Amino acid sequence: MAENALYISSVEHAKPTIFEVIAQESLMSTLQPSFTLLCKVLKVQSKDKLSWFFTFQEEWYVFINFVLQNHYLHLFNGSFSEAFYGLRRISLKNKPSKLSTYSKLMSLFCLVGLPYITLKIKRKIESYQLQLATDDASVEEKRKIRQILLAYKSMNVLYEISKLYYLIGYMSGHLENHSPLLKISGVKLVYHNIQVPSWKELITDYFKNKRRISTVILPITLKMFSQFIEISAFTVQFLNWWHSDEVKTKLNSLPVPPPLTVAASNNKMLCPICNNTIKVEVVLQCSGYVYCYRCIKEELEKTGKCPVTNLPAGPEHLIRIYTHK
Repeated sequence: MAENALYISSVEHAKPTIFEVIAQESLMSTLQPSFTLLCKVLKVQSKDKLSWFFTFQEEWYVFINFVLQNHYLHLFNGSFSEAFYGLRRISLKNKPSKLSTYSKLMSLFCLVGLPYITLKIKRKIESYQLQLATDDASVEEKRKIRQILLAYKSMNVLYEISKLYYLIGYMSGHLENHSPLLKISGVKLVYHNIQVPSWKELITDYFKNKRRISTVILPITLKMFSQFIEISAFTVQFLNWWHSDEVKTKLNSLPVPPPLTVAASNNKMLCPICNNTIKVEVVLQCSGYVYCYRCIKEELEKTGKCPVTNLPAGPEHLIRIYTHK
């Protein structure tokens, strides 16, 4: 009965279900966090021997992501996550067997370039929010920062509304795309009918048909690369989940560190890193010590541990402290 239901579902649905398109987007969203976690592990293991790599960590990810997405667009007419779920991209106009140059370039931009630009903008917005929380900026600068933040929030709200509109339109059948980015690229998602040869077929084709080794090197290499990427994505995703749960367990079982004697100036606590009066007070969850937000954020991004207790930590473990002036 389950087999019949699966057959009927595959026939009736001329386009991917909303669950499939959301699932492939969820898989795509785990790539960069997994890469970031992998870099953290390598940073600890290498002991600053690969500092040249981690200095441009985000740019390296863009390069790797570009190679990955271009590879899958070339072979399957879809991104890595789309191909993994059996989906591909076709043109909204003439539905060619291969994507047009415009559709491929726009797809690469939306898959690789736009997330990188969005990340840089988000980092800049965070620095503006930090500058607004301190007393370093003048009144005029704070006014401009508030205008920038308002424009950013307005654009973000409009984009989220457009995403919701496309999702509702896709589920109701009025729209062919579930995302405005696919509309910009001039494509839509469908089920792909590309039969990927198995290892048995590749080996049988080589020995039975007595083909030259040069003719099977490329298919075997692409097969190995594709399976390596797919297995690595889920392996690193699992490690990400296990690591976060393991870190919480370890932090809860760690003994409370002894108090640190911190100098004071005019009854104000000094930051253990810069030894100045703390600006934008934040407490590190794993150790309980209070720092300047800017100081501890930069320190955690470099070392991944508390500078006082050497306990493992990250920027996500910072808690803002609000005091009465």
